Amino acid sequence: MLILIAIGVALFWAGYSHFFYPAYQPLSQTISELGQPKSPIGRQVAWGYFLPVSILLFTELIFVWQTGAFPVWVLAFLALTPLSYLVAAVFPCDEGAPLRGSFNNNVHMISGIAEYLGAMLGLSSAALLLPAGSVSFFLAAAALTVTVGLIGLVIPLLNRFKGAIQRVMELSIFLGLFVISCYS
Repeated sequence: MLILIAIGVALFWAGYSHFFYPAYQPLSQTISELGQPKSPIGRQVAWGYFLPVSILLFTELIFVWQTGAFPVWVLAFLALTPLSYLVAAVFPCDEGAPLRGSFNNNVHMISGIAEYLGAMLGLSSAALLLPAGSVSFFLAAAALTVTVGLIGLVIPLLNRFKGAIQRVMELSIFLGLFVISCYS
């Protein structure tokens, strides 16, 4: 259950960032903004959060793949999540996490969009492949949460809540991956 460790790492960084980056506003700022170059903990977040979470999630998906419980194409969609965490470590976003900006920011944003699209497709496909029941319902709900969240992230009126929206999306993805891992 490496996903539980990844969730633990995320919770650790949430607490850590509060003490070492007091200006950071988790409701309005994205997780990526903790790793942006002007952040006082940017390098620590890149290599101490984004990279380890990427490795943990990739490893968990390999374990799921080995069980044969889901087709490889479903896991390929879901693998866009750890890939985006790896990209976040190497290509930090600009301050404010704008949709367009520097080269690094643009790579970061394209990767983030790919993560959310992959999660939507992977979680909903997994839900459709499973027999009807609470597990498939949960995965469908997680996919729907990511879909609605992605729409929310591009609505300017909701910018002051983009950190909260993103955290709900990421939690939905992580819990969806956890359920898939348990099912395997």
